[in-house]
Amino acid sequence: MINIIIFFLTNIYYFFPDIIFFRTAELKHIEDTILRLLDAAEGNILDDDELISTLSASRVTSVKIQDKVSVSERVKKNIDAKRKVYVQYL
Repeated sequence: MINIIIFFLTNIYYFFPDIIFFRTAELKHIEDTILRLLDAAEGNILDDDELISTLSASRVTSVKIQDKVSVSERVKKNIDAKRKVYVQYL
């Protein structure tokens, strides 16, 4: 039974770097989009509706992603701690 628990915790543990990577990659994509729109903007950037809507949406999205990354990192640490507890029984 302990071997099954360790196997489960170890396999979940190794998925978290991928989850964190994809979420931070999404943040990078949002940043690149904003920079591209700023670079292409002509005149007053406050008159660029696409840029303003992208900035608004990106702010909400980035907060959600940062929260998910924080949760993922906390869960990863928690799983690692629990895995270490079970490993000592082997």
